[in-house]
Amino acid sequence: MTGHAAFARKFYNNPSTSDVTLTFGEERIHAHLDLLDEFSPVFRAAFKGDRFANAVTRDYAIQGYPQKVIHSMIRYVYGFELGLGEETTSEEDADFLLNVYLIGNEYKIQPLQAAAANLFEALLERVFYRDECQFKGIIETLLSFYRENELDEDLRGHWKGSTDYTLLGTVARFCDDRSS
Repeated sequence: MTGHAAFARKFYNNPSTSDVTLTFGEERIHAHLDLLDEFSPVFRAAFKGDRFANAVTRDYAIQGYPQKVIHSMIRYVYGFELGLGEETTSEEDADFLLNVYLIGNEYKIQPLQAAAANLFEALLERVFYRDECQFKGIIETLLSFYRENELDEDLRGHWKGSTDYTLLGTVARFCDDRSS
């Protein structure tokens, strides 16, 4: 844990020190523009200049993702580790990680995407030797995820020895390592 992460966690959802509010569903998280700005150019743009309503109201609505995924993104920005539920199935974990990867992509938070890819690899490792059918199902889910979210350009150019660290690159290396 870095000093930055420990420091940032102290300010998570602290209304007395926050200068912006993130909303999703009925949830409200008190946040800090400087920290959001540091991690995401999307947040930076949303609060820049008077022409954006967010810049005036200091509220920003996050939509299109499960609340658990949004919480995880915000907590990650505040120095908390990305983790999986203790009582979740591999399919639920895969779905969660794919959504975290996607929100990281949308908000351009590459370290969050890398963390999701690393946990996805750990999930594959856990399932690989235990249940071949489940492993294949997770791979199919991954490929569908890429197609449904128009991430197909990432499907090209992955080969043995790839140094690509996208989610698919991580999975390609995982499969290559086990087929050798």
